Amino acid sequence: PSPKLTNMIQQLYQTLKKTQPQLFSKSSSGTDKTFLDTQSIVDSNSNENIEQTENEQEQEVEEEEEVEEIIPLTPEMEQANTIYNQAIKLINGTNNRQYDTAYKLFKQAADLGHIGAKEELAFAHMIGLHLPMNFNQAKKYYEEGVQTGSAQSHFGLYFLNSAGLIPDASIPKALVHLTFAAIDGYYPAQMALGYRYWRTISIAHSCESALMFYKQVATHVSSKITSTSGQLIQRIRLHDEEEHPTQNNIMIDEDLVQYYQLLADRGDAQAQYGLGQLYYLRDTAFDKALYYFRLAADNGNSNAMAYLGKLYSEKNDYIKQNNLTALQFFQRSAEKGNPMGQAGIGSAFYHGAGIEQNYEKAFKYFQLSADQGYVEGQLMLGIMYYNGEGVKRDYKMAVKWFQAASQSGHALGYFNLGQMHATGTGVLRSCTTATELFKNVAERGKWSSMFIEAYNLYRQGHIEQAFM
Repeated sequence: PSPKLTNMIQQLYQTLKKTQPQLFSKSSSGTDKTFLDTQSIVDSNSNENIEQTENEQEQEVEEEEEVEEIIPLTPEMEQANTIYNQAIKLINGTNNRQYDTAYKLFKQAADLGHIGAKEELAFAHMIGLHLPMNFNQAKKYYEEGVQTGSAQSHFGLYFLNSAGLIPDASIPKALVHLTFAAIDGYYPAQMALGYRYWRTISIAHSCESALMFYKQVATHVSSKITSTSGQLIQRIRLHDEEEHPTQNNIMIDEDLVQYYQLLADRGDAQAQYGLGQLYYLRDTAFDKALYYFRLAADNGNSNAMAYLGKLYSEKNDYIKQNNLTALQFFQRSAEKGNPMGQAGIGSAFYHGAGIEQNYEKAFKYFQLSADQGYVEGQLMLGIMYYNGEGVKRDYKMAVKWFQAASQSGHALGYFNLGQMHATGTGVLRSCTTATELFKNVAERGKWSSMFIEAYNLYRQGHIEQAFM
């Protein structure tokens, strides 16, 4: 392990013995570069420190790679990998997911020593989904994973200990496993440890430590988001839903989908657009989204025209990217005054996609879009003001538009504000504000889909599994 890792582990045990753990005393604010392109901001005053930090990290990785011995897979390990991958395909399929068969395969792979398979079984036993709820069996699988250094298994044992789900559970054990998982870069563990520092749960309060962990997770989450995505998931109060079952229902009934399809087939442009948007947001039905958006666009729906521009400008497995075609649809939409179409043209000018790059024209179209309250236009105005692209650099204006984007629900609006508050760029530095902003972004990672899964289980009457 690197000296930094060793020091962290030593601090962990020292502070646990004192019952007031203080694992990381060094502040990390203002030193990390955000590994995004135009979707994020970078403090230009810290470039020198950034490059030095990156070079040191690269050197450490190279040294580790030199001494790391590559162990060839045995036939048994190869067989376990094959079985495990077969099981993953069965549970990740879009239709007819075969959970029973998948978990039988996971058991076969686990018996051959596959750690990933053991962790799948452990999680299923812990939640009580697809396998009987059995915390002791989950613990057994996670302990086997910990023997190989798996961060996910460390986190599993943290959860079992911190929630008191196993006979010998203890908070000190939980914190040991949590810290190992967080140090190893496991994002859910970094969020959990950051929250403990933030809310002073079993460890001493440290805003800087909370900021460090939440920033790492938020940086990862933001790297998966584009300016055209990043809307926050809808939150539902179960108590409110019981009193008003027809409100805030994010799960669309299939009968309702069929009703919209009937209207769409009869030429209803709004129904056609609605179906296109539904399939677009599902990520795996872009071909159906394209079909319904085309129908709606042919009927004059400007939103559908803009979405067609999005489909052709974005890379996916179903539609070949074509910037010229995308620009044509954006222009048709913008001619009708549609803010989504205006933002699409702005993006084309900004990136030079299908047209010559021109920051001044990009700024003009983003301004038109933002003035109508469209979130992508707001976000991009913030970025352009921050970077001084097509307009004089103005941090106050950047803050204004990032705040507008965050209020419209865009994760990158929160992230970029977090960057500014963490580094004191254009605003007074505030660890508290930066941590809150990064926390908000961190909670929008792929793990947020578990809330929707829990919600589905709740509606199906599986209360215990939903709670877990």
